[in-house]
Amino acid sequence: MNCRSLLTRWAGCLVVLLSMRAGAVGADQLIYPGSVKIEKFETEHVIYKPGETVNFETEFRAKTNHKKDDARDLDVQVWIERELERPVLATSKSINVRGGVQKERLQWQCDRNVFGHRAWIRFFDPQGRLLAEADTLFDVASQWVDVMRMVSAGASGLASPNVSDETIATRIGDMRDSHFNALEMWTFSPKPYVLAPVEEQWPYQYYPERKPIVSKDRLMRWSQELHREGMKYIAYNETSAAAGPADWHVYHPAVSREKPYAHYFEDQGMFTPNSLKIADLFANELQRSIRMFGWDGILMDSAFSCHVATSEGLDRDGRRLTDLSAGEVGYRYLEKARELARAANPDFAFLSQNATTISHNGVKLDADRMYPWIKQNAERLDARRYSELVDAWTLEIDSHNTPRDGRYPLTYEKMSVALNSIVEVTGRPLMSWAFVVPPYYREYSVAFTRPYMALIFASRTKLHDHFDAYGGAWSDGRESPASRQFVRYSRFMARFSYFLWDPELRWMLEPHELFSVDGSRPLFWDRLVYRRKLPTGRTRYVINLLNLPSNGEILDQTEIPPVAQNVELRISNKLVPDRIACMDADDHSLGVLDLLPASKNREGSVYRIPPFESWAVVVLE
Repeated sequence: MNCRSLLTRWAGCLVVLLSMRAGAVGADQLIYPGSVKIEKFETEHVIYKPGETVNFETEFRAKTNHKKDDARDLDVQVWIERELERPVLATSKSINVRGGVQKERLQWQCDRNVFGHRAWIRFFDPQGRLLAEADTLFDVASQWVDVMRMVSAGASGLASPNVSDETIATRIGDMRDSHFNALEMWTFSPKPYVLAPVEEQWPYQYYPERKPIVSKDRLMRWSQELHREGMKYIAYNETSAAAGPADWHVYHPAVSREKPYAHYFEDQGMFTPNSLKIADLFANELQRSIRMFGWDGILMDSAFSCHVATSEGLDRDGRRLTDLSAGEVGYRYLEKARELARAANPDFAFLSQNATTISHNGVKLDADRMYPWIKQNAERLDARRYSELVDAWTLEIDSHNTPRDGRYPLTYEKMSVALNSIVEVTGRPLMSWAFVVPPYYREYSVAFTRPYMALIFASRTKLHDHFDAYGGAWSDGRESPASRQFVRYSRFMARFSYFLWDPELRWMLEPHELFSVDGSRPLFWDRLVYRRKLPTGRTRYVINLLNLPSNGEILDQTEIPPVAQNVELRISNKLVPDRIACMDADDHSLGVLDLLPASKNREGSVYRIPPFESWAVVVLE
């Protein structure tokens, strides 16, 4: 007997067995499940506020094999994962298959300010068999800036007259795919402080001699399309450059007493203005601009430097301009602007550059002395007063910056201490302008991108990659391994950012009192431990474990460390955790693994961490 005859006989026996099995459970013959192919599943918006209705939108193709007299063809369910909770059924509905591409919308009212949410859509047949599933990510946050993952590019490229509606829609789709939820339209206006232009087109700020290349219509179109997706639109202003009357001048005693201090655009007749004098102009222009373009926030470049210059500066005759601290100057600069901006958009956010004014020379000290110096300097500048009206700080502290005299951290440890120090002393979210996927020969790689990006996120800091639109994760180069690594960690933060960007987290300066970590190789962790008091009275601890290159240096990094193995977390008997969970940032499943103690004694307990490549986050409650 040949093989084909054997297979035919075996298949016939299988049919008989299945028929017998079907007869045992009912009179009807067993019917194989239908099929569903999910073409699309996403939320209408990428950011929601607690209390808002989340619209889940899906497109799919389906076919069924059961009798048409059934009351329904499919049951559709949406399940939600958030924090460390088990998945919960959010909403469901029964539907009939109509053929072709079918669209459905399901709704759920979000309720908690816990940032990253993962939604699963699942299709079941009438017998309860799962036919298909897909997932998507979205944020729920009272303040959108807390979950901001921003991309930025110049208005000359994004909003020139020849940019089509289709191009804008495609670029916004790319933002979704790379887990960005906000766009800064860099240097959109013809000049600093001219934020509501009357013209329809104007020259790009940095090339005023060229023909008009920024279009008001295209700026408005970006606003419409971003808001359709629930994304945020961020304006830009160079705070430290203006043209105006002589009483706006600031003379810097350390620079020149002969001419006004000018940080930018001196060749265009501009100077660094007195923040107190120009505050009204800024407030009025900003409100008009919000109403014109629909901005959700503004990045105020060099703002704190401008306020420091006003606080410490002189007039033409050598007299102090004010006795106010830099923080108080900044507060008064924003006081009216915030009132008018919030009248136009109640969720408007102010992002202030440059927090390196606070870290300053403290970064040159050894790591253990950095935080005390930065804390003292923040108090001298009265930074917390300014923070009362600032929603987030940003800073340019990247290791690539020059001069390389120590003012920009060159090691992972010092970078982490600098970032965490600023988050702690300002009391506000922080974003770093960083070179994460740079085109440099030795650094366009996972070996460079992965540890640097993990370190920034693990230091409670958001980031913007200077190259995201020019070869990085928001460009044609997003399929490169380095860009894909960027997207992977952005996706991880889209799910788990609450454990690192929660404003209530507090930095633990002495974690060794409660924890110790051992493993197959040294791990960087003791600068990356945080504590948070929960409403229940319990305490949450977050421990980041980084498997960094052995030399500890950021630049020219080419080493990919071996996988961290045999990692043990020892917890003092001062703590009795109810639950310990671990997340691996390189695990595509975004899974949460509950840990059980490997051993216990009088001194405490030991937990074993699964092997991980680069970055693991352990959460204790």
